[in-house]
Amino acid sequence: MGNRGRQAEVVRALGQESKIWAGGMASFDAPGSWINQIINAGSDGAVTRDDVEDIARWFAERGAEPKIVITPYVHPSLRRSLAEAGFVLKTIETLLTADLPRREGQPALPPGYSLHMVDKADPDDVERYAQFASSVHFGDGASETLIDSLRRAVRDPRSINHILIEDETIVGVCGAERFENLGALWNGAIAPSHRRRGLQRLLIEWRLASLRDLGLRWATIASEPTIGTERNALRAGMRPAYTRLEMVRPRAGLIPSP
Repeated sequence: MGNRGRQAEVVRALGQESKIWAGGMASFDAPGSWINQIINAGSDGAVTRDDVEDIARWFAERGAEPKIVITPYVHPSLRRSLAEAGFVLKTIETLLTADLPRREGQPALPPGYSLHMVDKADPDDVERYAQFASSVHFGDGASETLIDSLRRAVRDPRSINHILIEDETIVGVCGAERFENLGALWNGAIAPSHRRRGLQRLLIEWRLASLRDLGLRWATIASEPTIGTERNALRAGMRPAYTRLEMVRPRAGLIPSP
């Protein structure tokens, strides 16, 4: 199934509602949630404009702006039907990969730093992670919808999450997810006060080594082009695999996903 299959399973598991659409998975959580999206569509034959209108209506009935994530490998009819239905490009992401068995060693943390594995059964642990990650990714005014989506993602049985601590202060978090023979890096976040110290790259390399030690074959990470995540993933030896395009159809009264 690969990374697209993993993403489809994640949004299905974390959302409040889901349905198969055009060979992919459509998921809805709550208005404004990042979980509101369609993954892996266009993998099972032609997709008509009527098909697109039907799924757009499904999201609109729930107050959410429809978002469909596509890759260069979708059926060509999906791209045409999205254009005909008025969908526009929101975000471009690169999916980078690493061949884990080829990697050696485990990077050491700088003096004064420690990594604490989040205990999924400890509400305080989960809350510390979710609050820090939401403040970095979504700002101090992050909605309860977004914070709660992170709590559920941390508690998912496939996820492995760590908190980076310096002198008893949280300065970063990072997560990874196991799926078949694949490990996916997600939700890396560093406090603004601790950026430009090489910590993001360190957490990428640390997770890659940890996933290798678990016996996984591949690792992935997604990033918008030219930002720190992409630069640090490339420095850590990861390589681009394919591009993902987030397509949306804005309408008055519909709440977009981040």
